[in-house]
Amino acid sequence: MITKRHLLIGAASLTLVAISQPHAQADTYPSKPIKLMVGYAPGGTTDILARAVAHKLSEKLGQPVVVDNRPGAAGGIGSEIAARAAPDGYTLLMATASSHGINPAVYSKLTYDPVADFQPVAFIASVPLVLAVNPSVGASDTRKLIELIKSKPAAMDYASSGNGSPGHLAGEMFRHMGGLKVQHIPYRGGAPSLTGVIAGETQYTFGTLPATLPHVKSGKLVALAVTTGKRSSVLPDTPTVAETLPGYEVNTWNGILAPKGTPTAIVMKLNEAVAEVMKTDETKAAFAREGAEPQPMTPAQFGTYISNGLAGWAQLVKETGTKID
Repeated sequence: MITKRHLLIGAASLTLVAISQPHAQADTYPSKPIKLMVGYAPGGTTDILARAVAHKLSEKLGQPVVVDNRPGAAGGIGSEIAARAAPDGYTLLMATASSHGINPAVYSKLTYDPVADFQPVAFIASVPLVLAVNPSVGASDTRKLIELIKSKPAAMDYASSGNGSPGHLAGEMFRHMGGLKVQHIPYRGGAPSLTGVIAGETQYTFGTLPATLPHVKSGKLVALAVTTGKRSSVLPDTPTVAETLPGYEVNTWNGILAPKGTPTAIVMKLNEAVAEVMKTDETKAAFAREGAEPQPMTPAQFGTYISNGLAGWAQLVKETGTKID
């Protein structure tokens, strides 16, 4: 005879099984290699940071963490593949400000939802852009550049790595807040855009710090400012744009996401592992070379960061009237 007591015991047992199952998954995770999707070509900042983290995560987790480059659509191709992967912790994505901030603001149709399709795992770092000019422009600081542009309306151009890139949006925010009349010239990548400024095809650009710094050191470009809210530890004597235009701030970032539905216990295990990896001297050195500023966050904090960024990029696009040609 099945009594009420038997039913209660049975229900309690099922509840314990349901509660313990995710933790059991985390205890045995990972049991095979993990794929870290990177939506950009090898050799760029996102790829370099991903490989630095993957190398130390492999040691920490006891399983290979393999970087899988799937470049295209400003990180969109890699993002779509990761979004469609099984939510088991074995496919992760190195997301960026482009894939999970700018793209939703400038493209009417995406093949992935930056929020609904993903579970935040760990923020990795922010990477500043550098406002750099050709020495022949004659601008020694940001204020002087603004004055020169205003004295020659529509005579100056700025380069970016492409339409919808962080450099494009940084340039449009600079134009909007400075009340400037300038032309945006999109190039096919960061290196060509820097070459264009060096050659005098355009007058200034907002380039990533690691790509721009060698040209600054060689004297081919002059670094006027960084776009982050505070000065970069790599260029401590270089002011922020906000020191001239209060309120100006453009952050590019990298962070790890998992497909939506990935068990919480696995997400937390990964978050804790990444936090430990970021403390190692090897990882710190790799990030310092790229001008990347690590910042530990919980998954919930990272989720809020992404949401705030999405709102901020959307507002910037609306205010500046930025359009993708």
